Amino acid sequence: MKQQEKQWNWSPKLHECAVIYGTDAVDAYNEGQTSLEALKGLGQVKFYNFGTIPELNAFLRGIDAAQGALDALPVDDLTI
Repeated sequence: MKQQEKQWNWSPKLHECAVIYGTDAVDAYNEGQTSLEALKGLGQVKFYNFGTIPELNAFLRGIDAAQGALDALPVDDLTI
């Protein structure tokens, strides 16, 4: 049986990421939901662009540090 690769419809631009906000949306993503529209129905999804990789990395570290006070998850594999 030939294994099919999943094709993503959204591909992040250079130095771009999406962040899923909200417990229900983050839980759905962790359970395998990658549809942008489905996740928007459960919480917020915002896209962020940065000029450099260090800026992007600092943002990602900030999201990680805020876990517990902020239920958010940066991702790069959403389907549209």
